[in-house]
Amino acid sequence: MPVTALNPNNTERWFYDYTVLGDQHSLMMRTADSLEAAVAAEQIDGFLTAIEGGLIEITTIGLRVARVGSNITNSEGTVGLSANYGSGAGSQINAPLQVTFVGRSSDGHKARVGIFGWDGQTDESWRMTIVENGDVNAGVVFLQSITTGGFYVSISGEPVVWHPYANIGYNDHWVKKARQ
Repeated sequence: MPVTALNPNNTERWFYDYTVLGDQHSLMMRTADSLEAAVAAEQIDGFLTAIEGGLIEITTIGLRVARVGSNITNSEGTVGLSANYGSGAGSQINAPLQVTFVGRSSDGHKARVGIFGWDGQTDESWRMTIVENGDVNAGVVFLQSITTGGFYVSISGEPVVWHPYANIGYNDHWVKKARQ
């Protein structure tokens, strides 16, 4: 059965802007309900704190929100977020390296949360399970614990069942940028 395509602005979206190894990136969190910035920041901080043992140092720039039905983001500052997450300088070779947590809602929509700054690649499977890596386990446990509360939901606003692993790989866009 095909899954109905939904408008990307179907849910409220919170964007955590950060830098790592000289590049600026954004992590997106979808929410089922409209939130205050402090509540959104608390959930983003909780996720980053859960996985920070696997991150090199990333630096917070700020938080933005796009309300339901809007493609315009508004700055919300950095209240509730740490200035940095992770530790260590990392290697420039890993600038395009991203870790992505994935799952699916009961109505069939995929969901993912990805962040750059993972501290090195994994084995030949390009995947780390919750058994292989404690930071991946902490990330999945955190995501599972708050999705029913309306955080890190799918594009339909439904809770997500997160897979017991994280995919780790080099993002083609950032590899191309590094080659230039």
